[in-house]
Amino acid sequence: MKQIVLDTNVINEECRQQFALILENAKTIFSDQGVSVNAVLMQGDPASVLINYVEKNGIDKIIIGSRGLGLLKSAILGSVTYKVLHNVKIPVTVIK
Repeated sequence: MKQIVLDTNVINEECRQQFALILENAKTIFSDQGVSVNAVLMQGDPASVLINYVEKNGIDKIIIGSRGLGLLKSAILGSVTYKVLHNVKIPVTVIK
């Protein structure tokens, strides 16, 4: 049996670069339509990271997807969306 050894730092950096490229492409799409957006790549629990970012940066609106990918795929709202909705004091638009 062959063994494979991977450097997780290299994998994490490759993932970070790929996500950064996706964010830049999304930012360009919005910008081309005259919409100003912040594109920020962060790591951690998605709901907690988003809530903390909103509180620290004076964000005035959140637009978030509704579909969760957890155990209850049939749930109306995903767990991240649910946590965000119930823990921020700004308008939240949920997209299906």
